[in-house]
Amino acid sequence: MRTWTDEEIKYLRENYNKVPMSIVAGQLGRSAQSIRSKIHNMRKKGMTFHRRTCLLYTSPSPRD
Repeated sequence: MRTWTDEEIKYLRENYNKVPMSIVAGQLGRSAQSIRSKIHNMRKKGMTFHRRTCLLYTSPSPRD
């Protein structure tokens, strides 16, 4: 079992909710299960993760 580096943890915190799991796993060279386990342990310790933000666009209503 490989120890998580500070850089890997930083990448995980910044990208976990933004990038598909398969890409995160590929970038880190770890399995999806390894990442899920690390996320679970980090959350138990109170760490938070950047969230994906969604911007809603509503078209202006037509004017008469």
